[in-house]
Amino acid sequence: METDEDVFRGNMLDDMPPISCGSPFEGAIGTGSNDIGDMTFCMGNYVSDFMRMMFTMRSHHMLTDVVLEVGNELFHVHKVVLAAGSPYFKAMFTSGLKECEMSRVRLQGVCPSAMAWLVYFMYTGKIRITEVTVCQLLPAATMFQISNVIDACCAFLDRQLDPSNSIGIANFAEQHGCVQLKKKANQFIERHFTQVCQEEEFLQLTVQELICLIRKDELNVREEREVYNAVLSWVKYDEDRRHPRMEHILQAVRCQYLTPNFLKEQMSTCS
Repeated sequence: METDEDVFRGNMLDDMPPISCGSPFEGAIGTGSNDIGDMTFCMGNYVSDFMRMMFTMRSHHMLTDVVLEVGNELFHVHKVVLAAGSPYFKAMFTSGLKECEMSRVRLQGVCPSAMAWLVYFMYTGKIRITEVTVCQLLPAATMFQISNVIDACCAFLDRQLDPSNSIGIANFAEQHGCVQLKKKANQFIERHFTQVCQEEEFLQLTVQELICLIRKDELNVREEREVYNAVLSWVKYDEDRRHPRMEHILQAVRCQYLTPNFLKEQMSTCS
């Protein structure tokens, strides 16, 4: 039995040539069949106008049906907007959970400022990211599974990659399951190893992290002595605790590529 929805879908799929429209449909895309009595119009700004009105209604607490309690902040929102913008909220409000019937929901694991930015995004499609806000936004967007914000945060961090922060970004990406960002950060570390190993983040690596890094075939170094010297710098940063591990770490250095003269220098220094 054909429903109204089937008829509507069928009309939308008809192969209809475009119709040029003037005012009052300026800026709209119009299509119609050869029958002038059957025309379909697609208003290009309808969705943005619709969401702008939803944002205004939220600002005035009009028809909002749930309050999110985050820390000491309250967010009056529409469940349908949150469910459309976040799989997390869709599951919360449509899967028979107790929150489906609640008019006030307390959220844990997110700060009020990050929640404010994400709510703004779900109503407007806009998000402003800075070096400060990204540290709160990415974890929150990951928690609520808002993929567009996750992608925006990753794109922002990708453009911020620098020898001084690349190790931190790689670790941050791993913590939040951002596979491509982690890959790009690691490639940056490998490509700029001689600069990275002079930074504070490198000196604070754990033993296992250091070994994993210096074992990589992709390290962009002219000579293996650069890797050796990087290890020495790392050890000297906390010599009392790290010196006993030096022999173990040096097994990851390709000592066969160290020149005889360099080895003699090291031996004379030790003696």
